[in-house]
Amino acid sequence: MTHLENAQKLLIDTEETLRKFIESALARQCYGDVAGIARMADAILRAIREEHVAVTPQLPVAAVAPNNPDSIISAQATPKTSRKPRPAKPEFPRFEVDGDKLVKIGWSKRDKRAYEHRAPRGVVFLTFNALASKVQPNSLFTMEQVLPVTDEAGNQIPSYQAYLAIAWLRSVGVVQRRGKDGYTLANGLLEPSNVDQLWNSVPNRGADQSGDTR
Repeated sequence: MTHLENAQKLLIDTEETLRKFIESALARQCYGDVAGIARMADAILRAIREEHVAVTPQLPVAAVAPNNPDSIISAQATPKTSRKPRPAKPEFPRFEVDGDKLVKIGWSKRDKRAYEHRAPRGVVFLTFNALASKVQPNSLFTMEQVLPVTDEAGNQIPSYQAYLAIAWLRSVGVVQRRGKDGYTLANGLLEPSNVDQLWNSVPNRGADQSGDTR
């Protein structure tokens, strides 16, 4: 393996190890550790995507001409078939914080383009609290059990925003999908006091992002 390939493998192994650390921290309810490790894992994943290149087989130093076994052709004179690096395939959905809003960036198969959904920070916290109060520890639950999510005045928040919050909690491993049966909490219950740490682990929107807002 080349030095580049060794470096790429090291990055991949490191990302896998960090992912296991996140799962372990979630199991122990160490949400503060989850936030810090998630930031490191995100940085490693970005490095993997940026440095991903297709490996081009190396030509030998010298080769024998097919029609003349006695002649030697320099490898430098042999045309090389170059392969362009493949751009890393973006993963969807992904989440960012834009001001006081959580942004879900998804991919529309029908329209063949990215789109965005947004939910205010307060709505995300309300959904988190609704899960903590309505879901029994170590039990399956469905969104019908969680909805409607209401604010302090009793007003219902849009259901799609609650679903967005659940999708984000799934992305950080707090909520797990159980097929068609519903969801479970990764460690059996939630600690609402730790939602700030999870929120702070979400990457902030850069100046170069674009997408269609729906």
